[in-house]
Amino acid sequence: MHIKTVFKNEQGAFDFEGELTPQEHALVVNVGLTTLFENGALPFSMMEKEEMSKFNGTYKGEQN
Repeated sequence: MHIKTVFKNEQGAFDFEGELTPQEHALVVNVGLTTLFENGALPFSMMEKEEMSKFNGTYKGEQN
């Protein structure tokens, strides 16, 4: 995935342009969503492990 963006803060503007692998893309999305959830910017609800089996993918709450 190609990304081109500009970040602005008190120190100035910074631009980034580059390619992300699928793994990097997944990490960026997970970090972004986690940040939004933790700051109350997005509503969410908790699920039991059994409910997670309804979704494709893996349950990432426990690592082997």
